[in-house]
Amino acid sequence: MNYDEELELAKHATIEAGKLAMKYFNEGFKVETKKDKSFVTIADRECEKLIRKMISEKYPDDMIVGEEHEDEGESARKWIIDPVDGTEFFVRKEKKFFILISLEVDEEVVAGVVHMPALDIIAYASKGSGAFINKKRVHVSDVDKLENANVTFRYRERFEKEKKMGIIKSVSKIVKMKDIEHDNNYLDIASGNVDAVINPGGEEWDLAAFKIIIEEAGGKLSDFSGKDTIYSKNCVITNGKIHQQIIDAMNMSDGGCKK
Repeated sequence: MNYDEELELAKHATIEAGKLAMKYFNEGFKVETKKDKSFVTIADRECEKLIRKMISEKYPDDMIVGEEHEDEGESARKWIIDPVDGTEFFVRKEKKFFILISLEVDEEVVAGVVHMPALDIIAYASKGSGAFINKKRVHVSDVDKLENANVTFRYRERFEKEKKMGIIKSVSKIVKMKDIEHDNNYLDIASGNVDAVINPGGEEWDLAAFKIIIEEAGGKLSDFSGKDTIYSKNCVITNGKIHQQIIDAMNMSDGGCKK
């Protein structure tokens, strides 16, 4: 089954939500702090409302889940939304924030769109149709040995909080190139600029859209144990060729996956 129609809707919805987000980005907004101490703004809430409306009008029987509002419906077809991913960047008036929409069917992500409106970037993929960034098809790197890989560790403070610093030490002993503080996004893997990213955090709405794009570009996303899931609140994203090598190296650490 192809999901071209659903992908087109997701692309249109991210673009429209991106226009709304940029309106607030340019004109100003009030910042609130949620219970988990993360930021939220009117842009987050209004963009999610817009996206939900567009989806529900086209697919009224589908389930919709998002970061800022309650789940809607019950269905094997589930839309997953992050209306402004990277709100911390948005609040600081930095352009590195995303609009994320994906569709999961029978617990498999089959379509996804990642839009960076402030940078005029849109990436998208659907199952079996390849991955694209600004209409150009993209592929992961050909690096097949961990010692030659360019690996990024996202959010050092999360590794410290989760007592996972041993992962950084173990993998760093093997890889040639590493970056502990880089705030690159997962599209760098899809385009072949980075070979792996390890992140000890991430909700399903943070990961779903990227997952299908990475997979259609030839890569892989799993949790720290290697399980194919977006629901473990951590992730390893690679070019696929070094994925098991990364997992094995992580499990060698005192604070690794098996702990």
